[in-house]
Amino acid sequence: MISFTNISRLSSIFSHRLCYKSISTISKIQIPKPQGKIQNVEDFLKTIGRGCDKYVSVFKDWDQLFKSSGKDLEGLGIPVKQRRWILNWSNKMKLGVEPYYIKPSTKGTKKKK
Repeated sequence: MISFTNISRLSSIFSHRLCYKSISTISKIQIPKPQGKIQNVEDFLKTIGRGCDKYVSVFKDWDQLFKSSGKDLEGLGIPVKQRRWILNWSNKMKLGVEPYYIKPSTKGTKKKK
């Protein structure tokens, strides 16, 4: 016999899988169009900051930037911190968030005397 708790448990598992599937599909398929102040790769990398603008010459075009995976960026010679930052912001832009500059944290840095 199937109880109400078993049905609700199954429905929550099913809905979680649907949600995960749809998010992973969105991030693989969509390539956002340039919007607002962001019109090309250079604008995007300068806006997100953290030294990512050094790697403008690595990308051929807008599509390559948004189709690249972590392994692709590693092959292009981009260090881990910038690689993670670029992937994070490219996924946010795919979901509709316009990039903006976030000041790096100074927590944990020592003051010079």
